Formats: sequence, structure tokens, C-alpha cells
Amino acid sequence: MMSLTKATYSMISAAPINIKDYGAVGDGVTDDTSAINAALSAAAGKSIVFPTQAGSFYLVSDDLIIRSNTTVYMESGVVIKTAPNTFGTGEAIFKMDEKNNIAIYGNGATLQGLREGAHPNIISFGVSITGSTNIRIYGLKCIDHSGDGFYVAGADDNIPAFSKDVWLIDCVAQNNMRQGLSIVSAKDLWVDNCRFADTNGKEPSAGIDIEPEAISSLFGIKITNCIADDNAGGGFMVDFNTIVEDVDIEFQNCLAISGTGVDATGFEISNTRVGGTTGWRCALNDCVAENTGSYGLLIRNINKTFSGVTINNFQALDTNTGQHTVYGDTPVAFYSSGNIIHPDPGNIRVNGLRIFDSIAARTPYYINVASGNTWDDIVITGLEWVNTVGTAVPYADNGITNTYISWIPTPFKITRTADTTLSARWSGWVIDNTGDTGLMTITLPAVAPGLS
Repeated sequence: MMSLTKATYSMISAAPINIKDYGAVGDGVTDDTSAINAALSAAAGKSIVFPTQAGSFYLVSDDLIIRSNTTVYMESGVVIKTAPNTFGTGEAIFKMDEKNNIAIYGNGATLQGLREGAHPNIISFGVSITGSTNIRIYGLKCIDHSGDGFYVAGADDNIPAFSKDVWLIDCVAQNNMRQGLSIVSAKDLWVDNCRFADTNGKEPSAGIDIEPEAISSLFGIKITNCIADDNAGGGFMVDFNTIVEDVDIEFQNCLAISGTGVDATGFEISNTRVGGTTGWRCALNDCVAENTGSYGLLIRNINKTFSGVTINNFQALDTNTGQHTVYGDTPVAFYSSGNIIHPDPGNIRVNGLRIFDSIAARTPYYINVASGNTWDDIVITGLEWVNTVGTAVPYADNGITNTYISWIPTPFKITRTADTTLSARWSGWVIDNTGDTGLMTITLPAVAPGLS
């Protein structure tokens, strides 16, 4: 069976539009914008091919507008590069605004920005998909852009307010300044087997940043088999710092690796607001953070009235190597700022958490609130912690209720010589009363929610 990502225009029964027939030169000097856009206009409802350029790259100075019902075939080795001082905020080499039924077969082709000397307020993209439906992109690489490699959102005029049925498969975003991929508003978005690396220069500098605006939807978002590698900010970030409806986000089998600095988290889910929908879901399944400069997993400001965060079989392997203490010097952290925008944190389920740590005497996780509120209803089942150096500290938590932690295997023994009220967090531990000379009363804790 022939791979979809390796298709060539010679396979097409009807000859495609060729950009060179419309005057595109590809010598790295001639501005090919008008010629390519003329070819794209002629290819509406048809197919178009980008042959390998004669010189170093095709030079463009404005958006290349892909029309609806168009199939784009790019030969391996194609490079399209932005001209200096030409692209403004919101502009992209490939732009699709309110377009439908587009397929792009990249075959490893590159869309290259010009980040050197870029104005700090200019946010431009390699690919911009806004208010568009049924978009398929295979095997495309976006590098060196002043904003994002890939950008998915609602239409420029917010009608429609989301893009729908979008696939990014086998793509790469590298050395972009703001994000590898920004997801602002989408339904039924699938990102598979992609790599997001070396983002740096403009906050938040993430591999993938899912960050909605006021009228956004984030439903049916699936990120599978992806790698976030050595980004200055978070590898995979979800920030609900606005009121959003229709939220269903899943990360499956993703890896966040390397990265330095206080913001270089592996996976971060944060900032659900009071007044938002109560029907949203955000899940991490079989994901790994490894050798990250900051927290491997950071859950921050999640309101307990929401459907909650579910994490299944997560591994944090030598994370927070920089020993950042913003949320506690730990590999994994749960934190709430405790303010009026993000009150009543809780409703977190972690089913399988493996932490490997080679820094001495650290707790595996930290649960804390800054002030005023209390974490409620956190359940971690199957916590496996391996600390390879020194004496490990069992846990540190503050401001929590209805919290249950079970360990694999039983790693700790606690000594009590007076009356003691047990904590559900001590499940599986050994209690030693050596030194107690009288009768000691042990009071059992309340059962944590959802458990018996």
C-alpha cells in the first residue's frame, strides 16, 4: 500500500497545476509570491504541485492563499522562505481562512520564516488555519517563524469561531519563537506523530500551547504520539485562562523531553475559571516527561466544580532538574493560587504515576495552595517512586482535604508513640509504635470520594 505522506503529483490521473508554469522561479532572489498565488487561484477545485526549486528556496513576501477544494503536492526538498521585513502579525506562508476541503502533502518540504531581527510584537506563522473545515496536512516542516509553526483558530472575523476536522500528521515545527503549535479554537482536531522542538524567544515558547480566547471551542482535540523536545517553555500546555465551552482534550502516548529554565515544564494543565462550563474533560494517557528543567507534570488552578483532570499511567523521569521552587522543589506539583478567579481547586484523578528521581531527599510531589482555599478531592492510585540518591522524603502537602494516595510498593514506615489519626495518604504504609509504653488509640480517616 502506498503511503499517503509520500504521494507525488506524477500519480495523479489529471495533470496538476505547476507553480513554475505561472512564473515561480525558486532562485532565492526573485519574489515568487504573485506567481505562486496565481497558480493557487487557478488550482481551486483541482490539484497543484510545488516542484523542487532550482536554487536555494522560493522567496515570498506575503500570504500564499490556498483555496477550498485544493490538493497541494510538494516535492521533497522544497523550501519556501519569507523575505526580510515583509510578514506582519497574523500572516502566514500557507494561509487558510474560511476554507474547506484542503489536503497538503508536504513530503518533508519546509516553510521557513525569518526570525533573525524579527520585531518583538510581530507574530507570523508557517501555516495558519482559521475558521476552516476538513484540512489535512501531512509531512510538512515549519521552522524559524516569528510566531508559531502552526496556528489553528476561529476565522479572522470570528465566523465561524473555530476550525473543524483538521489533521496534522507527521509534521515538524522547529526553532519558532512563540509556539510550535497554537490551538486557540477547534473541533475534531487530530495531531499525530509530530515533533515540536526548540521553541524560544517569545512567551510562552511552548511545543504545543492550547490556549483559548473568549468564544473558543476545544472539543475533540486529540494529540497522539507526539514529541516536544527542548522547548524554552512547556512541552505540552493547556491554559484555560478564559471561560470556554465544549472542552474535550486528550493527550495519548506523548513525550516531553529536555528543556531548561523555570518555564520548561513537561505537561501543564492550568487555570479553569469560575463560570465556565462544567462539562469539560482533559486527559493525559500513557505520557512521559523526561529530563525536563522544570516540573514533569504541573496541575495548577483547576476548579473542583469542573469535570476534572484525569491522568493515566504518567511517568516523570528525572524532571525539575533545575530544582525550581515556584511550586515546590519536586518532580510533580499540584498548586492553587487561591484567588477569587481560581477558587476551590480539586477534582483530580491520577491512575498510575511513576516518578524516577536522582536528586537526593526530595518529595515526589507537592500539593499546596498559596492562600485562602483548600485542595479538595485529589486521588492518586498507584504511585511508584524511585529515588536513587540519599534518603527520600515521603511527601509534602498543605491545605488539602479528601485526598488519597496509594503507593507501589510500600515504601515507608512511620513511627507513632501517641494517639494518632491516620491519613488516607498513608495507605499501604507500616506504622511502628516502638517506644510507646501505654495504650495508643488509632483513629481511621474518612473514606476519600470515589473509593470504598
